[in-house]
Amino acid sequence: MPFPVLDTARLRLRPITSDDVEDVFALFGRDDVTRYWGFARLESESAAADLIESILSECRTGRLFEWGVVERSSTQDRLIGTCALCDVHPLHARADLGFAVHPDFQNRGYAGEAASAVVEYGFRQLDLHRLTADADPRNEPSLRLLRRLGFREEGHVREHYWQSDEWQDGILFGLLASEWAVPQD
Repeated sequence: MPFPVLDTARLRLRPITSDDVEDVFALFGRDDVTRYWGFARLESESAAADLIESILSECRTGRLFEWGVVERSSTQDRLIGTCALCDVHPLHARADLGFAVHPDFQNRGYAGEAASAVVEYGFRQLDLHRLTADADPRNEPSLRLLRRLGFREEGHVREHYWQSDEWQDGILFGLLASEWAVPQD
């Protein structure tokens, strides 16, 4: 089955490919993007190529759906972010939501637009029962976005990640399919 392409009003969520090395490095090679991401900033385009290979491998297993986010109005098809359903568990009908947008494209509603499309895909196409997400309590934009999407805070995990040379807490969120506000067609 081919990897799904999701279109929104302003964005196209498409498969990440080996041609995206430069854009993946431009995104995840930044401290301000990876600050709360859960893995260290990429140090080189070679590391970005390795990350892409890992993403593609995990996508083939069906445990990861990670989309590259591009502006539909752009003729360059350059990634401005990513959005993913990670750790997809078919038996338990659940997955984790993750998203990142390059700072040059933040504050335009792109993260919410992409995440909303991915949530819809998870509930409608994958027939998931539950989505989870977590965010550092200092990452206010992500906390606001998750709440806008309908996620409910379910817990605070102290010193959950070792990132950027410090222990970071995590706020856990959950969203059930029955709670999700289905967009009207």
